[in-house]
Formats: sequence, structure tokens, C-alpha cells
Amino acid sequence: MLKPNCGGRTTCTAIARSADEARAFLAEAPAIELIAEEYVEPARGFLTRIEVVDGACALAVKCSVADNGLSAYRFGSTYAAYPDVPRTVTDAAERAAAVLSIELGSFDVIEGARGPCLIDANSVSNVSEDCTELLGMDLMRAHAEAVARRWHALGATAPPHPRERTRP
Repeated sequence: MLKPNCGGRTTCTAIARSADEARAFLAEAPAIELIAEEYVEPARGFLTRIEVVDGACALAVKCSVADNGLSAYRFGSTYAAYPDVPRTVTDAAERAAAVLSIELGSFDVIEGARGPCLIDANSVSNVSEDCTELLGMDLMRAHAEAVARRWHALGATAPPHPRERTRP
């Protein structure tokens, strides 16, 4: 697997099954930092997206894998709710969230033959408003409520509106 070291949403990403395929990809790739890692075959035929709120699994989604072996909207991948996600998968994402201090975000996981393999961590959610009806959960609302709980737990109050502030 060859991909950008940071970001890209599968842009400049390829599964190279031979040294020749890797060389061909690298010859055409832009001059950016790339990483090479083992490609883990999804044992169940999809990737798993775990959305965390307050560091705990709030939503699990199945992300289909396209013909090229990658999972992305632009390749035609579809998303569906995953209510029976194995606990080992949510536990792995929650442990990673704790280690990385990610309280609101998402993790992409491949459920491989050797167990869950986290392949991406995002400190912000990737779910958009149009997913609310599809997934049966308003994730943006859950994030807003988590932020509000944290704000109030700290005893914080809203700052005055900029027009209400006085100049020194």
C-alpha cells in the first residue's frame, strides 16, 4: 500500500501487488512524502468506520471496498450502519482515541484475519449532514452536545458577543 503520509482521501494512493506496480506508481506520483505499508485484506469485504464521541464509540459504519481495493466515495463506496460491530473493533478504536487524546473523531479499521487494524485516525468527523437520515444518528448534534457538556463541566460561560465588548 502506498499513500500520502498525511491526508489525501485516497488521492495518490495505490495498492501495489508487485515491485513493478510500485515503481510504476512512484514514477507518476507527485513529489510528496509517501509511506509504504502492508495492505491488509478486509476479511469481511468492507472497512469499518468508528465515530467516537467523548472518546467512546458512538457510531459504527460499514464502508464498501471498490474494485481497486480502496474505500472512498469517489470510487463508488457506499456506507451502511453497522449495529453488530465486534467489540474488539470498538475497543481498538477507543484505546487509540485515548492514546491520541481524540475525544471527537473517527477511525477507519480493517477487520483482517489477524484482528482489527487501524488504518486512519481523524481528529474530526468525516460524516456529513446528509448521513443523518441514512445512519439514524445526528453525529454533528452528538458532537455539539459533547462540546457543550465539556464547556459547562469547566464552569465556562459564553464570552460576550463581539459587538457587546467595550474597547480599552
